[in-house]
Amino acid sequence: MGSLRARRFRIVAVVATLAVAAITARPAPAAPTGAHPRLWLDDELLARFQALAAEERSAVARAIARCADVRARPEQYARGGMGLDFGNVMSGCALAWKVTGNADDAATAVSYFHALLDDYEQFGDGGGGDDVVRHDTGYAYRGHAVYAAIGYDWLHDAPGVDDALLAHARARFKAWSDWYLVDGYLVHEPGANYQAGFVFGTTLIAIAEGGEAGADGDALWDYMLGTVFADEMLAAVSPGGVLEGGDWLEGWQYGPLSVMEYALSIRALRASRAARRSGSS
Repeated sequence: MGSLRARRFRIVAVVATLAVAAITARPAPAAPTGAHPRLWLDDELLARFQALAAEERSAVARAIARCADVRARPEQYARGGMGLDFGNVMSGCALAWKVTGNADDAATAVSYFHALLDDYEQFGDGGGGDDVVRHDTGYAYRGHAVYAAIGYDWLHDAPGVDDALLAHARARFKAWSDWYLVDGYLVHEPGANYQAGFVFGTTLIAIAEGGEAGADGDALWDYMLGTVFADEMLAAVSPGGVLEGGDWLEGWQYGPLSVMEYALSIRALRASRAARRSGSS
């Protein structure tokens, strides 16, 4: 790996160390509650996205156009791709709805939220469910769990999303996370891309369903803040830890996306007040 890449990763490692320490240095707060969305899309960011919607070449404008294309050519967007393809459509259309208020975009996003929960290889095949994340020893978790959590949060108050659908999603979240915690590949190995996908998906689930999943949701939140971040991740980014230095154990074809998953998990936690003192407003 070149020296520039090594320097960049060392900077990322230092930032990650400080961020993880900021989250874990204080008593863990209760799971987040309150209005949705909770994952990144605050008023400031939404306003920026709304401004970008007018710029034809922006990612936001492309997401809006792509969602319209999904309705025009649904056969081109029917592939599951271990949840990644479903998720790309769902998140783009959910963003389009949040930016424009277009009810058609909301309906398209909700239909792909259903697909993430219930389908596998093709839209509407019903081949997913509780065991869909088990494919390739848990690789599919980074697709179905991550994007379904985003769908739960961003579409929480969308037309067509009712209490029954949200409860159905929470049941899937429990089945998926319960399995991965026991049998998921390299679940306790920071620096492995599978573990990064698990951390990302489960962090987003814990935030999205906070205060709405009862004792199971509270337990998952406590596990992520306590065992995963305060123990495993903090040790990994501390001096002498497996993530110290300027390389990625599996090679850098895996490093950038895994680092992004960690970084977005930490940003989501901080935004959900996980980094503030327990009991603060």
